[in-house]
Amino acid sequence: MIRSKLTWLFLLLASISSSAYAQRIGVSGTQFQVNGNQIWLNGANTPWHNWNDFGTGNYDNSWWESNFQSLANAHINCVRVWISCTGGGININSDGTVTGVTSTFFSDLDQFFALAQKYKVYVLVTTMSFDFFNANESANYQAWRNCVNDPTKVATLASNYITPLVNRYKSNPYFFAVDVCNEPEVAEQTSDDGQIAWSNLQYLVGYVAAAVHNAGGGVLATTGSEGIKWNSTQAGADGNYWSNSALQAQYNNSNAYLDFYETHWYSWQVYWFGDPASSTTPSTYGINDRPNIIGECPAVGMETQDSSGNTIAAENPTDTYEGAYQHGWQGVLAWSSNGVDNNGSLSDFSSGTTAFYNNHPGLVVPSSGSGVTTHSGSYMVEANPAGNWSNLAQNVNVNANSSYTLSFWLQGTGSIHVRVMSSDWSTTLAQGDFTPGSSWNQASLTFNTSGNTVVVLDFTDSTSGGTLYIDDVSCSTSGGSNVVADPGFEDGSGQSSWFIQNPPFSIIQP
Repeated sequence: MIRSKLTWLFLLLASISSSAYAQRIGVSGTQFQVNGNQIWLNGANTPWHNWNDFGTGNYDNSWWESNFQSLANAHINCVRVWISCTGGGININSDGTVTGVTSTFFSDLDQFFALAQKYKVYVLVTTMSFDFFNANESANYQAWRNCVNDPTKVATLASNYITPLVNRYKSNPYFFAVDVCNEPEVAEQTSDDGQIAWSNLQYLVGYVAAAVHNAGGGVLATTGSEGIKWNSTQAGADGNYWSNSALQAQYNNSNAYLDFYETHWYSWQVYWFGDPASSTTPSTYGINDRPNIIGECPAVGMETQDSSGNTIAAENPTDTYEGAYQHGWQGVLAWSSNGVDNNGSLSDFSSGTTAFYNNHPGLVVPSSGSGVTTHSGSYMVEANPAGNWSNLAQNVNVNANSSYTLSFWLQGTGSIHVRVMSSDWSTTLAQGDFTPGSSWNQASLTFNTSGNTVVVLDFTDSTSGGTLYIDDVSCSTSGGSNVVADPGFEDGSGQSSWFIQNPPFSIIQP
């Protein structure tokens, strides 16, 4: 099957690279897991670029791509993003009825989540914040207060915003979890934020969490608690307002629960309730029945206060990330990568995420769980052929009118169609079907370049069935050097050299 150059360009835009942990994160006890292996959230907050980025005309895809690249370069595997800051992108009537989203809300998010999958960064999606209710920040603050104070209006929020969101992106494993509301406790405390009753905030969180779970697909639910004061049974705390029993007391539904706790830690929380990076564990706070993450902390490192209430350093970023891990927390998401306030930026904490990756690479990029070892190096390609003529391909420079041999190593079951094409995909120079065995075997295909100085090396799933593995690709003249870039997929993503359509192809680390 020959594809035109235009079709190929379309496929490049549509295809998304994948790697070892390109599967959905799940919960096992007090840990997160991917493919049966633990993953630790070596994370960050990029809460917004332009306030209310999505569905408002503010979205800048180029900026977000640059940001994802910077996160990936710092070995960050999870980012928390507010997809609406004060209700932007969401349509709401004055009585609090949510009617849907704006015409560009999902088209903006389509681009955004494609970037998340391209750069293999899981997204913790914050869908609301206390800012929705703030009289000084939200143009529709009264409408949002009317919504949260009326269960029938909360139902419209779920059915016309949350459920369509989850249904649209639940097939993307990098749509990791829904953070129902950023710091809902703030909305109870001050008149500017509505002084919303605890029972109504708990109903909101429980109802939306249930909607996330009811939508299926394995998307997790949490809420970004302002502090452990409201998420703990520890003496001195106000109680755990977000426990299963607390939520289900307000919304009587077995799916009204949080899959993990996400608490925020700044100087006053550390001063009064202890330091999760040096001395306290989830057990300290009576919340060790599920995973716990530090959803926010200063980018410059954990801070506390002196006896006069002045903010002082507690740990640097490296010790913050490593210390949190050693004390049983399942992730740290520093605030913020893009320096939205005076808490620092990626340049302050990338040393911490990089050091954590260097110390625990398998926790940041877990094993694929395939049970197959690479032919060489740390990475290989896994293919699950579906007969869709999808592509794993690379353009290589060759000498015209010369004989080359394309060779590669295969293992597994099923078959793979391999072909060498002219750069515009109009001419097939050589092709063949190859069946792997139970151990690594080398296969090859010889071709003449004719008048071409650039050719496409393409692996494609012309048939369906089986699972096979590809490693160590070579293309050379007799005695010549290999012209394939990243032949063993050791980049770990393939982004710099290979065009990868997932499914059925993904780069994995066994």
